[in-house]
Amino acid sequence: ARGRDDLAAARSLLDEVQRRTTPHRRGLVETLLATEEAWLTLSEGQPAAGLTILAARRIPDRPPAPEAVVARRRAIEAQLLVLANDLDNAEQRFAALT
Repeated sequence: ARGRDDLAAARSLLDEVQRRTTPHRRGLVETLLATEEAWLTLSEGQPAAGLTILAARRIPDRPPAPEAVVARRRAIEAQLLVLANDLDNAEQRFAALT
């Protein structure tokens, strides 16, 4: 849905995944969902909403999230910060990717 730029369908799919997530997988799944929700807000031009989503759902310490998940989240957060004109923090997030 996201690839087709159908943001409403993408949001609906994210809601469905949230409903179906089992408790023992909730940490990683919620991290992934928050990252994708933040990407949707980026696509919708709503950086404050995306940053709020990411702030509310931090990456859990245990078990550690895969590096690719962490990198994607940081990249999206950096893009949200650029859109919000918070260039200093965006630069820090981009630097953490390298």
